[in-house]
Amino acid sequence: MLTIGITNYNKEKHLVKCLESLITRSNSINNLSGMIDVIIVDDASTDNSRDIIEKYVSYGGGGNRWRLIHNRINKGVADSRNEIIDACQTDYLTFVDGDDWVNISKLFNVYALLDLYSSEAIDLCISNVRQVSYRDGCTKILTPIKKIEKFGPQQCLRFIEDYLTAPNQNGLIAQCFGKIYSLKFLDSYRIRFESGQSNYEDVDFVVRCLGFSPKGLVVNESFYSYMNYKLGATESYSSKRPILSHLGYLKSVHSAQKAWLDLVDSTRVTTDQEKEKYIFELGSNAIAVLTSINIVCHASKVKTFKTFFVYWKEVSAIIQLDPIQQAFMNYNVKSSPGADRLSGIMCICLRAKLGLFVSIIALVKLWVRYGFRGDNR
Repeated sequence: MLTIGITNYNKEKHLVKCLESLITRSNSINNLSGMIDVIIVDDASTDNSRDIIEKYVSYGGGGNRWRLIHNRINKGVADSRNEIIDACQTDYLTFVDGDDWVNISKLFNVYALLDLYSSEAIDLCISNVRQVSYRDGCTKILTPIKKIEKFGPQQCLRFIEDYLTAPNQNGLIAQCFGKIYSLKFLDSYRIRFESGQSNYEDVDFVVRCLGFSPKGLVVNESFYSYMNYKLGATESYSSKRPILSHLGYLKSVHSAQKAWLDLVDSTRVTTDQEKEKYIFELGSNAIAVLTSINIVCHASKVKTFKTFFVYWKEVSAIIQLDPIQQAFMNYNVKSSPGADRLSGIMCICLRAKLGLFVSIIALVKLWVRYGFRGDNR
């Protein structure tokens, strides 16, 4: 059996579409409907979400078992997903965000493959993810998988290396959704989301899974549709939150480095000196790239001299952090995809901890790329 775990916080505008997508109506899949559990965690929503969820739970989803976990206080998405794992009573589970949706028949197709490979005891199944633009409805497949194949430690190493090399790209391990996890695997290694982590918790969770060398399967099916809210310059960063609240990537990069080293130790592919230097360079690259994106995207909050002053102080604080300074000292900006002359100047100023100049250059980069547009959301 399979558990579909949904996390929700104030998603009433999109929640009906999400829940409707899980209801099995077609004759071709009704025979399998009893094999699905649906667990919905409402994380202390202040909108009408709970009433919507309760209607679907009482309906029962056309034969599926639906359960609601209502948090009295807001715990965050990481802790909400941990509640799903702890409440899960099936062999496998998959995660869904309350503003996304699934193609239930395609999900059953992927689940049927796990049954086909039952003798292999698959721990982690990775599928294609369909991204939908909130602005214009355009769709694309993130990092397309072309065929069905099993993967092991060597491929896990490659997945992690791809993430650290281009952490700003939507790679196979950048999200926890679009995947099916073995509950036995998660419980055996006590793999859970980092409590309290509010960003980059997805990739942190997935790389820690990879670090335990799961028996894996990639499939060329896209059962998950992800709504992309990135609008222009904002890159989905909320102007109400400070830059320092978006540092979850430091944890995810550290987890990726540790997972990679653990895998290397188990496969013995390089010497200790070679592997440590290699993964340190990759980690420095990832932190530098993500920090630059963090700083530039938050420049969209600057509307007046007063907001610029606040932004400048935030930038000055973030570039003082030791992990970020160490990363930029070892970062080769010329080898970074998409880097330009402004990126090089910004890197020099950041190494020198010149917060004012870093802030000005970030604003220029933002305006050059997007024009004088603020947060459109």
